[in-house]
Order: sequence, then C-alpha cells, then structure tokens
Amino acid sequence: MISYNKLGKRTKYINWMHSINLKQHKVDKFNLSQCLFGEHLLHKNKKVIAIVESEKTACIMSMLFDKYLWLATGSLNGLSEKKIQVLKERKIILYPDLGIEGLNGSPFSIWNMKCDQFKKMGFDIEISDLLEKKGTDYEKRNGYDIADYFLKSIDAKPKIILTSTNKTLLNMYMKNKNLKTLIDVFDLTQTNGDSLKFES
Repeated sequence: MISYNKLGKRTKYINWMHSINLKQHKVDKFNLSQCLFGEHLLHKNKKVIAIVESEKTACIMSMLFDKYLWLATGSLNGLSEKKIQVLKERKIILYPDLGIEGLNGSPFSIWNMKCDQFKKMGFDIEISDLLEKKGTDYEKRNGYDIADYFLKSIDAKPKIILTSTNKTLLNMYMKNKNLKTLIDVFDLTQTNGDSLKFES
C-alpha cells in the first residue's frame, strides 16, 4: 500500500503486502521480482513509451496526454536494465522528477547517466530535459513531476482541453487511485485517440 498526502505527493509510508505475509507465515526465502507499472498494457499498445517515477504520475498522464503509453518505475532507483528489457524494441522517453542535488546527483543526472548506459546496450531511449530547464528552485525542492506541470496548466493558457470522459476519469482517479487500475484492466472506456487538444 502506498499513501499520498493532500498535495498528491507520496508519503514515506509504503507497506508491502509480501513483507506482511512473510512475517505471518515465517517464510525464510523470498525473491521479489518487480516489473514496470503499466507493463500489462504493452501487448495491446504500440505507442512510444514514456517512463516516469511514480505510479500516480503514470495514471494521471495517461488521462491527460495519451500520445504515449505511460509506465512507472516506482521510484528514482527503480529504473534498471532488468525492468526495461521488455522494451528493447520500443522507443522510450524518460521523464524524471525534479529534485535537488544529492550525493549521487539530481534525479535528472541519475537517469541521464542510466540513459547513456542503456543506449550503449542497444535501447532506443532518450531523456526529456523539459522539467530540468523549466523547474524553479521551489519546484525542485518539492519534487515536481510532469503530471504536476500538466495539472497546473489546466487552469493556465495554453489550456489543456480534456474530453468529458477523461475529465470524469481524472476526477474519479483523484478521489480513488484504484479506479484507474480497474478501468484499464477491464477496458471500461472507449477512446477515439483525440482526448487531448491545445488552445491558445
């Protein structure tokens, strides 16, 4: 379970179900193998892959900007060759969160270094510096991500226009994060590929 605060930011509290079960059932050996959040959508979607850190960001961006298939690593350190191996034949764009310089660098510099490594391994991968160029010190300190910028632009110009279906889905998702998973798994909506337009 992952909890979020009122600003939509993930808290430090993460409760892994397998860790509870291990303690209750006294399992000594357990091999956790994680995949990209949203990976189950790959077989029916041939769009360019956009990778973000947070599952929340992937869900929101899939409703706001459906030009890409949005996947998430689950954390800054969750981007690995093992996780993206399934994307070897796909075009990939990385969208790291903003953040302040740490001991290992900023989120952008960490993912940029990994991006270079993955290119040498034969991946068709790029990294977006959009947030890095536009992010303010305040936004870096508060770990803004691409969804924060898109949500902020809904009330600004140029304005994002959502279809009534996507607007309803976004409102539902902000109230209950599990609904997006149900909608995707059971394919509960129909889209015409024209869910996002810009007006000046």
